[in-house]
Amino acid sequence: AMSGAPRDAYDAGRALHPADPAGARVWFARIPASARSQFPRLAYYEAYAALDRGVRGAALEPYDTALERFLATDAGRSYPGAHELASRVAFARGDVERARRHADADAQQRSAKARPLLARAAAALDRSRPDEARAALGEAARLVPGNERLAWLEAELAAKSGNEGELAHAFAALREAAPSGAAAVGAENAIRSEHGLPLATPSASGESAAQ
Repeated sequence: AMSGAPRDAYDAGRALHPADPAGARVWFARIPASARSQFPRLAYYEAYAALDRGVRGAALEPYDTALERFLATDAGRSYPGAHELASRVAFARGDVERARRHADADAQQRSAKARPLLARAAAALDRSRPDEARAALGEAARLVPGNERLAWLEAELAAKSGNEGELAHAFAALREAAPSGAAAVGAENAIRSEHGLPLATPSASGESAAQ
């Protein structure tokens, strides 16, 4: 605020954006038009703000164009959430095919970032380090909620912890992540068998129940 420098206004805005997008926009507005090209990521923040204001359809075109230009750069392609936002912008413009393409790219990025976290959690479980495993799984869950490997490791962690409530929740998540009912029961029973728990069978409702 004291310097009045565009770079400081941009840094303040991007630092504030995750917690207070509206407050961040106040700082971004301090950047003069002549300096805005120095900060390509402004396209992300401006598209986010446009959606937040309820802008839809053709009115989104300038934000959409600027965001696609940002995504054409290495910094844009790798920026967390940029493809997800581009998917929402494209969908709000009625371009379902492009929305799906960006959503797929976002899913691939999230999966790539989650893989080392899941590997770290698995290694921590093997070494009986539950706190380390829980922390890694928590980070992975923010990236790939509903992932089958994530659900398996969370069930393994719950089984080792001996907390019945946590285990019931983990088994429910494991069943939901499985591609079929049979696969759900098979995955759950693999963990039950490993930890000496009663096996489960398919119930009339399609869920599993312990025998």
